[in-house]
Amino acid sequence: MPRVVALLLSLLPFALVAQGAPCRAEAVPFNGAGAVWQRYARLTSGHPADTDPALRTTIACLTSRDTTRGVSIRWILPEFLTVVAGGVPDSRGDGALWAGRGVSFLLRGGLTADYGPVHLVAAPELWRAANRPYDILPARDPHRSDFASPFYDGSNSLDLPSRMGIDPLLELTLGQSALWYGAANVEVGLSASNLWWGPGVRDGLLFGPGAAGVPRLFVRTARPVRTPIGYFGAELFLGTLTESRWFDDSTANDRRALSAGALTWSPSRDGALMLGLARAVQRVVPRDSSITVRAFDFLRPVSDARGDRMLSMFGRLTLPRAGMRAFFELATSRPAGRLRDWLTIPGEEMAYQFGVEKVIRHPNAQWLLHAEAMNLDQGIQVREQAPHDFYTGYGTPHGWTQRGQLLGAGVGPGGQSQWLSADRLSGRWTIGLYGERVRWNNEALLRQYLATYYRHDVTLRTGIRGALQTAIAGRPYDVALDVSWGKRLNYLFQNTTYIDYRTVDVTVPQLRLTLSPRQ
Repeated sequence: MPRVVALLLSLLPFALVAQGAPCRAEAVPFNGAGAVWQRYARLTSGHPADTDPALRTTIACLTSRDTTRGVSIRWILPEFLTVVAGGVPDSRGDGALWAGRGVSFLLRGGLTADYGPVHLVAAPELWRAANRPYDILPARDPHRSDFASPFYDGSNSLDLPSRMGIDPLLELTLGQSALWYGAANVEVGLSASNLWWGPGVRDGLLFGPGAAGVPRLFVRTARPVRTPIGYFGAELFLGTLTESRWFDDSTANDRRALSAGALTWSPSRDGALMLGLARAVQRVVPRDSSITVRAFDFLRPVSDARGDRMLSMFGRLTLPRAGMRAFFELATSRPAGRLRDWLTIPGEEMAYQFGVEKVIRHPNAQWLLHAEAMNLDQGIQVREQAPHDFYTGYGTPHGWTQRGQLLGAGVGPGGQSQWLSADRLSGRWTIGLYGERVRWNNEALLRQYLATYYRHDVTLRTGIRGALQTAIAGRPYDVALDVSWGKRLNYLFQNTTYIDYRTVDVTVPQLRLTLSPRQ
């Protein structure tokens, strides 16, 4: 800890410049009940860079006219999420919450404090999962928990438990808490909040909303910086990743350092066009070693034996007059130096995401249409070695995870997803329909005995959702309800065709209720 403080103090000279406009700390939900209204505002705003930052976090410092001296303290209105799931769990985009089968909930609240350029958000989270039983396959590695993944070990290792134990779960975490110093256009501090890099609506490939926040030391720009060649935003951080309780029996690999940096560029102030580049590196750090020496690992090459790396390239184009937005993200875990491989097998160790949103305006209502697709499946390569599953570890057995949940896209290694939705907005309410297809663990299927195309593990689901702007106890809130139903076909690759076993198709109903303070 003293070394972390020393590193923080060494970075302060970069921030100790003339203070900019006053601002107040806020906790901002990622996927709250007001998400549809927020996305509509992004598409119709003339300044998408202000309403749709590419380097997102659940804490922010919003410009304020308050010039009160001394400490300014405000309460964070409670935010509540509950998930009722049947069949098998599907807890994507829920942050620290792992919504198992049965009833799960997450509650967030706290306070913010501002004292000149010093800002504090104390927003702990309490979550509980009933964790009712469902069928799983036991782990194959005798040195791992029975709940560890049966598909990801050996050269494709991942800390992704099939189920988080057998008992109900109750956790209290730091949640979205942070402490930072802001001066002019630079912020430096400590945070445990969630982050999401990239322009995706449903998820992100490098960092998405599906895992607990990474405790970290960070430096970032508060707003895009104007230069002769455009506007730049940047963020870099050094964090600590934690192993889940349902992984292995080794204590030597429990600590990991995560070093990451990102840079975004827009040619104009409105941010209608944005391009970004980000890189992150994780390593196992022995208990007798300091994590602070790993601060700039994201700038250095790393061998397969010593760590894991991820490179992300992303961009978006927003056309406010047309009410349209298109975006993409490409991510790879391949070493940058293998030019021959980039030319001969460009798709290896590559994942992609792309999507489009469109507003259709009518006199009495507006429609928001959204289509998005993602692919992490590496396919079959004609070479001497099998493809490496996306997110699985080279130098770390945990892979790209935090506390047993994926740092990136929730569809996971070998996953694919396609999403289509239409939402109507009218005054204080929205209502919409959506459909989704997800194919799970496809590369793990190829390693099974008799891996025929009859055995793909696929979820097909559709749903209806709505939101209402209202008041709760006199305070403005957005309330959203999402009800979906569908089936997961050939769950865990179980299909009787060519195999004398059984076919397992699981019904996967889900209800989600969200109460969020209106932003």
